[in-house]
Amino acid sequence: MATSVGELEVARHQRELILKPNRMHIFGMGMDVDPIEYITEGSNSQLAELPDGAWDFGLLLKDDAITLTREMEKSDIMAVGYSNPIRSDFTSDIAGLQFTGLEANRYNIENNLGVDLSQMVANAETGEIAFDQPAIAAIRQQRYLALAQFNTGVDRIYLGRLFYAGEVAEMGEQTLSDGEGSLTWPTTVNAMVDTEYGVSVRHYFGGEGWNRVLEDAGFKRGGLSITTASLPGGTVGVAYSQTLTVAGGTGTKTWTVASGDLPAGLSLSTAGVISGTPTAAGTSNFTVQVVDSATAGSVQKPLSIVVAA
Repeated sequence: MATSVGELEVARHQRELILKPNRMHIFGMGMDVDPIEYITEGSNSQLAELPDGAWDFGLLLKDDAITLTREMEKSDIMAVGYSNPIRSDFTSDIAGLQFTGLEANRYNIENNLGVDLSQMVANAETGEIAFDQPAIAAIRQQRYLALAQFNTGVDRIYLGRLFYAGEVAEMGEQTLSDGEGSLTWPTTVNAMVDTEYGVSVRHYFGGEGWNRVLEDAGFKRGGLSITTASLPGGTVGVAYSQTLTVAGGTGTKTWTVASGDLPAGLSLSTAGVISGTPTAAGTSNFTVQVVDSATAGSVQKPLSIVVAA
């Protein structure tokens, strides 16, 4: 980032950070599903898999798309002799989410009508569903994840916003007409505090493009993290080769075996490649270490390889 006016005049501006979405989705999850920590994973910063129990609200109306709102109110304290407040305190800060579903799926119907249809059973012969709307709609909480993609290829950036405990605050009007448009399912959701986690909203910025311009966007990269979760097994007499992976750091990475032993016949290169031909069956437990040349930071991780006869 530029630190002076002179540098600012010649700074390389990041057009990739002008975010215009080309794909958007709204996902829902029950309150029994753990909140998502990160939306991307792996060395290519690809989208992570959604947790079990998540669902997609389907196609969204393009005109309205997704609107992320925030309503804030504050209280001012005025003092004699001052024309401006001497102190201000926020008394309300409510994040909101507005979208219009196009598909008449269960999740849009539940949101718009304020009912729980998870136990609904259709007529066995006709497939019809029929239900009474309660005289008083119950307040239902569930997790909502708004996810948008910007740019393509190596410039791809993802923005996500998770409502830990979203509550439907307004069910928009529906119109049945043979004119333009279709039957839609407009919904407004407010983010409430999840009492278990103590927060209401989580923000995400990720993707391969984001990873590439992270520092230019003004953020610091975290420390080293060995991302290899486990190693596949080998077979005696069969050539073996696996490359260890690491995230973080800015310098050259040097790998070593910190403790334990690799299977007989295998070795670890400084570039992080375990290769060779196993000569004996068994399980080998060892700890690898990687050092970053720029920061001299290091990290270790225990791994194992099972060699079959």
